[in-house]
Amino acid sequence: MTDYNAHKQDYDQHGYTIVREFLNQSELSELQENLDRYIREIVPTLPDADAFYEDRDRPETLKQLQHMGSDPYFLSTVSTPNGKPCRKL
Repeated sequence: MTDYNAHKQDYDQHGYTIVREFLNQSELSELQENLDRYIREIVPTLPDADAFYEDRDRPETLKQLQHMGSDPYFLSTVSTPNGKPCRKL
């Protein structure tokens, strides 16, 4: 079982935490496939404020995405206000 208090302490101290094996291999593959699809099909259509690049003329320099919740897959993975997942990956 994961010690969420330890993760919270790490996050509070460092600004991030590592949760090992948060996703199993199948879930991770599904997430990667959808991220690849999103980058390939959706990102080229986004305004500059929603996709940040080191150099917009070089797609491999993509470094940050905003507002991914407009995509049905990513919208389905967010949590409700009480922390329960809307959809299990």
